[in-house]
Order: sequence, then C-alpha cells, then structure tokens
Amino acid sequence: MMKMKNLLLLAALALMPLVACNANGTNSNAGDQAAPAAAPAKPDLGFLKKMGLDVSKLQTIDDSFDFGQEREFVLLEKNADIFKLLPMVESMSEEIDAGYYIGGAKAMPGGKTMLLYSVEYGDAGTELMGIYDKNGNLVDFMQLGNCDEYMTIECDDNMTKGKAQITNTIMKFTSPSEFTIDKTNKLADWKRNSEKGPISITKVYWQVQTLSKYSLDNQGHIALVDEKEVKRQGVVDPDYERRKSVSDLAHLPMSDPTRIDRLSKKADDLYKQLNNGEYDDDPSYYIQQVLAEYFDSNPQALLQWIYKNRNKKNQIVEHFEQIFANNWRNKYTLVKAIEQMKDKNAQKYLEELTSQWGPRDAVG
Repeated sequence: MMKMKNLLLLAALALMPLVACNANGTNSNAGDQAAPAAAPAKPDLGFLKKMGLDVSKLQTIDDSFDFGQEREFVLLEKNADIFKLLPMVESMSEEIDAGYYIGGAKAMPGGKTMLLYSVEYGDAGTELMGIYDKNGNLVDFMQLGNCDEYMTIECDDNMTKGKAQITNTIMKFTSPSEFTIDKTNKLADWKRNSEKGPISITKVYWQVQTLSKYSLDNQGHIALVDEKEVKRQGVVDPDYERRKSVSDLAHLPMSDPTRIDRLSKKADDLYKQLNNGEYDDDPSYYIQQVLAEYFDSNPQALLQWIYKNRNKKNQIVEHFEQIFANNWRNKYTLVKAIEQMKDKNAQKYLEELTSQWGPRDAVG
C-alpha cells in the first residue's frame, strides 16, 4: 500500500508539462457536446493489460473519491508505457527523475476510461487526469495539482508541533458524465505526542474551499462548467492568492479553447497591477510555467494564437521566448512544431519571430 503525501504546492507548475496532441489547434470542444447518459460499472482496462501492466489491484473510482485515501498504485516502469499513456514525459527536462503511478480508473460513457495518475519527483508531486478511448488513445487531459498535501512549513526539533499548509480534495460524480472537484487549502498549526504519532490541528490561520464542476461530452472532452468559492476563513496571504490565481489556469482541461486568452488576460492584469520588479520576481515565472504546459499540450493552438494576436500588445510572446531562453523546453520542439503548421503565412511569421530564440545548440 502506498500513499502520496508531503508534496510541494505549485511544484508541478515548475516541472510538469502536459500532452503534445490535438495538433490542428482547433476548438476541441466544438464537436458533439451532448453528454452520454450511462457508463458501465467497471472500467475496461484491456489497453493497460495489453501493455503488460498488472491492474488486478487498481482501484475503481467510486462516485465519491478522496485523494487522500489509502490505495494501490500501478507503477509505470517502462519508458514505452509512460510515453504511450503520458506523451508529455518525452518533453520533460532530463534533470527530472520522476515516478509515475496510476492511482485509479473509472468507466465513462461512450466506452471512455478515466485514469488518475500520481507523479512524484523528490518532495514534489502532482495529480493528473486522463480520458482515454476504448483503444487507449488519450482524448483529453487535465492537471489537478497537488490534491493531498501536508507541507510542513515549520516545526520543533522533536517534530511534535509546527505549522503546515494542507490540501484536501474530494471528487464526486453527480452523473455518469458530470463530476465536481472539492478542494480545501489551509494554513494551520499542528501537534502530536511523538514524532510518529497522529497529528491534530490546533489552530487554522486561513482556509479556502473551492468547488469546480465539470462535464464530459461524447468525444471525451472535459469542460469546466462552473467554479466557485464555497468557504473563506481568515486572512489569506496575498502572494499565495496571486500564485493560485495563475496556477488554477494550469488546471484547465487540455481541450479548453479559452485558456490561452485567459492566461493572457491574467498576465496583462498582473503586469498592470505590479511594478516590474514585483512582476518579474514571481508572477512572470508562474505565467511562463503555465504557458510551457499549454505549448506541450497543444503547440499548434498556441502558435496560431500568437499569429492571430500579432498586432495586439500582450505578455505572451515575451514569456514564450523566456521558456526557451531558460532552456525549460528544448528549442528543437518549437522548430518541429512550426514546421507542422498548415497556415504558411503563420508559419513564416513564427519562423522569423523565433529564429533567434533559445540556446542555439538546442536545435539539432
């Protein structure tokens, strides 16, 4: 038995790219939006078995799923397994030594299957969601962030009391093709009688509970239907609020056609609100990490967006360049993505725009 815990908040933003697919750059939610009505009780894991994975103990996701519960995990040990199920791994920095685990499966309408993943690298980690067709092809993807976190901020020498940032997340299915994600973040004091004893919360400084509602269409695409704040207690750190407002954009489904516009608006708003030093210190960093994930998941959509908005002032292009200047992504992936563009005018524009970007030895 294995339980994911002690993961750093927002670490996934710095390190975790998404999936390179949906290359036509079109609105992937533009197809049949009618939600299927029913789903089998058990997921069809045939495509996982064909990969040689032992899924006999893999947990079936019930209508209520607590990410903090004890559960069995299927370790993805072979590169071929990881690349097939999570193509984004091929785009990751070679310095990152991550462990990938399947932590749950659920049958979805229309023969689709939902898989939940946990990813660990060092003391950091994240949870991911993938929707697959009956042949095991990925049709949509969503990063869920850290869903079960207990990050100790300070503690005494005996590790019997201290302060921690805590995240609890519960996913509930309100129908076969609709679900909610209920996430609570809080900063609290804790204590226990011994170093390995049970922990009790003694004081909550602040707490924020959010509820997001999603639906799944016939193509297996996830749509964010509604998001709201359910509860707020105490005075939340403004820097945390700012970081979270950016990181939440990383959790939009891969098929969401609005996410680049939303990220651009967030970047512009923060740039106007803060002076250059404050903006460059943290917010710009998080904007760049989310943008890198957007590029990994749908490079053609991002490149077309840049071309379409070439005459509008925004922060996206500058941040996009920094991704390659900092070598967070290999310039070669950008060159190949531009070569695949169908719009020749856009292709020429992007080639000229990016010709001097990034470490030159990254192209080869």
